[in-house]
Amino acid sequence: MKLRSVVCLGLGLNQLEYVQAAKNMGYHIIGFDSDENAICRNLCDESYSVRIDNYSEIVEILVSYENLVGCISEQTDNALLSVGAVNSAYNLRGPSLYLVHSIKDKFNQRVKCKKLGVEQPDFCLYEPKQNFLSVAEAFISQYKNVVIKPTEGQSSIAVRSFSKEMILECNSEELFKNLMEISCAKQFLIEEFVSGDDISIEGFVYQSEVHILAISHKTKFEKNPMVDNILQVIPYGEHEHAPEYELPCKLVRGFGLNNSFFHIEAKKNGDSLSLIEWTPRGCGARLSSVLLSKMYDENMAAIRIGMLRDNYELPALECLDNIGLLQFFDHQNIQMDILHSGIEKYTKNYVLHINNSCSSDVLGRHDQLLDGRGRPSNIIAVGTNEIIESLSTHMSTI
Repeated sequence: MKLRSVVCLGLGLNQLEYVQAAKNMGYHIIGFDSDENAICRNLCDESYSVRIDNYSEIVEILVSYENLVGCISEQTDNALLSVGAVNSAYNLRGPSLYLVHSIKDKFNQRVKCKKLGVEQPDFCLYEPKQNFLSVAEAFISQYKNVVIKPTEGQSSIAVRSFSKEMILECNSEELFKNLMEISCAKQFLIEEFVSGDDISIEGFVYQSEVHILAISHKTKFEKNPMVDNILQVIPYGEHEHAPEYELPCKLVRGFGLNNSFFHIEAKKNGDSLSLIEWTPRGCGARLSSVLLSKMYDENMAAIRIGMLRDNYELPALECLDNIGLLQFFDHQNIQMDILHSGIEKYTKNYVLHINNSCSSDVLGRHDQLLDGRGRPSNIIAVGTNEIIESLSTHMSTI
């Protein structure tokens, strides 16, 4: 009998739970990662030292495999195009290459959302080879503040906010030279700055049915207000979160996404949501694989792998009245804000996930988040006493 194979793009910490889930379900694991020492490589039946964004080579290698079931790469955008290419080439479940292109390029995403009538910031496209003022001055002059971000990227790399006066008076050539060096991007969006609470919506779509798992409320770093510091992860409630259900439904159906996790970022004002961006994969920093699994007492990675099957039945997802906390902190300036926020007084049962891989790069260096590069350490703790004990132990070892 021919082995049923799952392709895993990225073999670093972000993919650990997904590789393990596929292995536990008896699939033959074909892994790809340019890092020879990636931590999941020993879980693979076969692996290739290929960059996970090199989709032409990956598709070519997979020609020799006849029983591919699915292609997985979660919690990072690095392999999204490759996932789409493999799905399209081998007619697998999940986002197609065309769909990934329409979402991953943030300008394409904005154009599509505008056609769908999705509420979002006004925007214009800028290429650094153009004259900045001739392209952007009229647009920027309409708004008190604007945001500049690459059309490709994740984790708020090279995303900056400016007042109208600051951006129009700055040395734009030097600014975009710096942003290009950080992000390797060739195009940038200039967007209206939208005020409101920063939230993200975590969920998935299976057999065209949208499921919302959690709403994250974000606190940003003071050094860089574009970068997340603490996420308070609230279980989805049908009555409390009507707008947080309507927006994903509009996006999923408008773009045609199916059989995939999704992560949506938005600004919230009252019952109104303004889309910042969205992507067809689970939230990073192991929130979608570890923290949500703890909150629901269900293996979210196993659910994602199960969605590759024809006859998969979703488990009943009932949250255990938990609230999740995801904290990023800076190696150079470790400040455990949670310890000083009176967490012992909370009546809810908190699940805490601390990731120290991100915030040391509040200036833009997020390389440790990428598969095969970093070895972020994490604390997973349940309940206030365990959280405080774990934090104290972890800080004493740094």
